[in-house]
Amino acid sequence: MTSVHTEWEFIVEEVAQYAENPFVKRCLGRPHVPSFFVQVLYMMLKSHELPISRIRRLCTATALLQMALDIHETVSLDKPQTEEQMRIRQLTVLAGDYYSSQFYRLLSEQGEVEAVACLAQATCRINEAKMRLYALRGDTRTSSSVWLPLIRRIRGELLAALADFFHVENRWGHPWRPLAERLMALDYLVSPRVKETFPWSVDESVPTVLLEEIQSWLEGAKQSVAHQEWAEAIQRRFASVLGEPLLREG
Repeated sequence: MTSVHTEWEFIVEEVAQYAENPFVKRCLGRPHVPSFFVQVLYMMLKSHELPISRIRRLCTATALLQMALDIHETVSLDKPQTEEQMRIRQLTVLAGDYYSSQFYRLLSEQGEVEAVACLAQATCRINEAKMRLYALRGDTRTSSSVWLPLIRRIRGELLAALADFFHVENRWGHPWRPLAERLMALDYLVSPRVKETFPWSVDESVPTVLLEEIQSWLEGAKQSVAHQEWAEAIQRRFASVLGEPLLREG
């Protein structure tokens, strides 16, 4: 039987294959596949007992959509000074469009029209949150109570929307939507690229609060058979900010 770890890693490889394009790779480098995003989505959909073929399809397509949003986020707002900069900028936009088109193709070919609509609406909400965040960039006094809800929406809305779509409700006493938003916000805030793309300094208390909320959910899920899988996934991803192991031996 295939392990959980092997299964979601297989999906990560599949996403990389769909995103592969020789010209894009030569000019922009190998695309970054959001592996933790795939793992969380896989475990969330698995808990809803969907067929594995549908889980793979939804994970692959949604990860490609997230990659499209992420690479479009790297397009500079500054006017290109050289033809090379202009070429890279245009190619970056096209690469995002390419990933997005793969998302539509994968789902539409299998008749997942409602899932396409669900994720398109989520993308609209993400872009609204991005515009609100951009509007705040000039204000260095903006507190985390203002920007953190926007980051949770921007980073976690695709997963949260799918959780709503499948009506995965409160199975262990905690809702999926806030968990997905917090996991993805923390995944972003502790990543190296936050220094390049985020305009404000991230106080250490913000990741700590997010992690405490995630741990609270995990504590409530102790009776679930999936508890250890979730704890291991969270431990592996956030080991650098965890004060002590989530799971103890013995």
